[in-house]
Amino acid sequence: MLSQRRRLLAGSYCVFFTRYSVATYLSSFFPQYTAQLGISVLVDGLIFAAYPLGMTLTSVAATAIVPALGSRTCCYVGLSATSIFTAAFGCASLIASSSSAQAAIFFGSYFLSGLVGALSETACLILVSVEFKD
Repeated sequence: MLSQRRRLLAGSYCVFFTRYSVATYLSSFFPQYTAQLGISVLVDGLIFAAYPLGMTLTSVAATAIVPALGSRTCCYVGLSATSIFTAAFGCASLIASSSSAQAAIFFGSYFLSGLVGALSETACLILVSVEFKD
């Protein structure tokens, strides 16, 4: 049976892996896809910047949010938001027909995935840093 410390570390690694996979999955196909839609390279770059922008904003406030809501709640909320906003990102072509509306959905959903989803990463970082002071 794994100790509580090892389960915490393994669970945190799973959260980090999931979040970083979502952060990087676009790089392999998205620029070619947006070119087909007629979305400019500048807007494509802004979409790529939306996720880390959201994460940055959350990391400033998360040290107050995580203790208030609890680390478990923050992990659930963050991972759920990541799932919901990643699905919204994938459904942009079903939601909107024009390329500018799709670009707005891409940006907004990717930004919100970074913004709300970063709660899970920050909660895990806090838990791991407290548990593994050594």
